[in-house]
Amino acid sequence: MLPAGPALCRAAVSGISAAIRAASEDITVDYGKSGAPKMGKNKPRHAEHNAKGTKKNPFGKQTDKSELLKRMKAAAEKTKTED
Repeated sequence: MLPAGPALCRAAVSGISAAIRAASEDITVDYGKSGAPKMGKNKPRHAEHNAKGTKKNPFGKQTDKSELLKRMKAAAEKTKTED
């Protein structure tokens, strides 16, 4: 059962005054030390095998489409002869 009358009012006033006192004091909380998980560093966990600027894939390298076209034509001819 809740206290009636002045006891209830005193409890509410003391809670408010404690909140005002705490707000007026300069209390800073260092949340970095609270054990919260660290944010990602926005970098991959490993190096990619085909990353730009490597020996396999240098910057500015243009692929030769003629070899691709030859392979595609050979594959098309192979499927024509099989049918």
